[in-house]
This record gives sequence, structure tokens and C-alpha cells, in this order.
Amino acid sequence: MFIAIPHSTSLILGGRPYVTWAIMAICLIIHILASASESLMYFPDTWNPFTMLTASVAHADWEHIIFNLIFFYAFSPMVEMAIANAKRFILALMAIAFAVGTTYSLFSLITGDYFPTLGLSGVVFGVVGLSAYLLPRARVVTFVWFLAFARNIYIPAWILAVWYIGEDILDMYEYGMSTGINFISHISGGIAGYMIGYFYFGEHKK
Repeated sequence: MFIAIPHSTSLILGGRPYVTWAIMAICLIIHILASASESLMYFPDTWNPFTMLTASVAHADWEHIIFNLIFFYAFSPMVEMAIANAKRFILALMAIAFAVGTTYSLFSLITGDYFPTLGLSGVVFGVVGLSAYLLPRARVVTFVWFLAFARNIYIPAWILAVWYIGEDILDMYEYGMSTGINFISHISGGIAGYMIGYFYFGEHKK
């Protein structure tokens, strides 16, 4: 068995990631009050930008939300501190959610399969993509377990981005949507995050 779970950054942030904390709190509150509510899901045939956002903070079960929030917290605080502007960070996250929803609708239009979706994972992958652009060498603390080996190791953000996005591309090719995991959201989120970084935060990165 091989398990690798990124869970925090090794960077000294120099500030508090209030937006990250707020989004995590919103996800938890919504899950407690309206877990997997149909009204929060994104139905790809609607092209509804509002439910693109609500679906991003709604989850199917506790396993779904816990793993999404662990991965989110591994990358989001350092990206939030790097952008150093709460409004711009929120807009970037919203843009990722819109890109993920739109791509999923296009995919559904092409395939003819219209399944509702929910979960923060598309935005999480977007933040991973953003970190790969803004902070490629920033080390992410990752718990790795393989046979008798179990410890935290430090892996650069760009390697984790290539690893997780590349793995989902392979899984999408092999399994399609049959596993119930929305690989399209993961892949499009990761690419959207990197492209948003490239086009909108290039000067900021310099």
C-alpha cells in the first residue's frame, strides 16, 4: 500500500490565512446543515454560475469533505499569503470554480452524460496549480506511508502538482467517470489554477 497525503506547508507564512480558514468553515457548516443537498449541486446542463459556486463548498459525506479540506489546507495558506490580497485571492478561487463548472458542462455536452457534481476538489486542484506557478519550489509537508516506511517528507509544490494532476489524467483515460470521481473537475481545476497564475499573477510573482 502506498499513501501520500500533503497536509501543510513548511513555509513561515508571515500572516494568517483568513480566507482559507473562512472557506473551510463554510464547507463544514454547509456539510452539517445541508449535506449533499440537491439545491447546492451543480447540474452541468444548467450552466448555472451560482451553483458552480455552491457545489464547490458542498460535499457528499465526511470522508469527502475531510480529505478535500486536508489537501486544501496543504496548499491554500501559502498561496493566499503569496497573493497577499484577500479580494484577489477570493476572485481567483471563484474563477477556478467557474472554469471547472464550465469545463464539466462542455464535457457533459460532448458525452451526453449529465451527472450532478459537488465538492471542493476542483478548487483544491486549482490552488495546487496556482502554487505550482507562484511557489513551485515551496516545500509541502506530505505524509508518506509505504510498507514499513511512514513519515513526513518535504516535496516541492510543482512535483505534487505534476504528480496529482498527471495521475488524474491517467485515471480519466483508464476509467472515465465510472468511479464516481469527477476527474474532469480535478484536471480542469489544476490547469485553470496554473493559467490564472500565469496570466493574472505574472507581474506579482516577479
